[in-house]
Amino acid sequence: MQSFDLSRIESFLIEHPMMESKDFIVARERLQKIVDIREFSHTFSIPKDGNCLIYSVVISLFYIAPHNILLQILAPFCPPEIVDVLFDDPSAIVFNHDHMKNIASNIRTFVIENWDWKGDHTFHMDQNAIDGLARISVLRALCVDRLTRFTLCDDPQCHENWCNFDDVKGLIRDDHVPNLRTDVRERFNVTTLSTYGYGHYQPLVNIK
Repeated sequence: MQSFDLSRIESFLIEHPMMESKDFIVARERLQKIVDIREFSHTFSIPKDGNCLIYSVVISLFYIAPHNILLQILAPFCPPEIVDVLFDDPSAIVFNHDHMKNIASNIRTFVIENWDWKGDHTFHMDQNAIDGLARISVLRALCVDRLTRFTLCDDPQCHENWCNFDDVKGLIRDDHVPNLRTDVRERFNVTTLSTYGYGHYQPLVNIK
């Protein structure tokens, strides 16, 4: 999972050639605004295998959660053979696609086993995507209170609403849904970037 320095905005956009020229201009303006206002320094290339939300949240937590809390959040989703590696060197897990794919599979299983919404989970989550209420459940599983999502796309659906968010804390506070992780008290806010629409997530982090 390659990191991108957002101070090199032009280079980042060139490496994501999904835009027409007019979209490039809008994307550059939006990305500059995100960097200036939110003080994010980096994003990461994330595999497009249906687990990009999970990868992006975990990478974000790697940078914002205290070490012991990160371990507490991730350990239940790690296969037994990599738990020791997680405790010794979390980066060896977080930035390894094979390990993260196993963790994502376990998180998906956790979401299914703890599904407490009306309707079938398969409507919100399949092998190719995690969306809707399944997205909220993934955030609950990973102790995220709020997910802010930026898009660089100038598509009509995203033109006015280029910043979107999921307020998990509000749902829990209003007793609409319970906490899924009573073993972890801390909660975090995570921000992601989508270069086109809201279909693919990349984490936005500040690497000091």
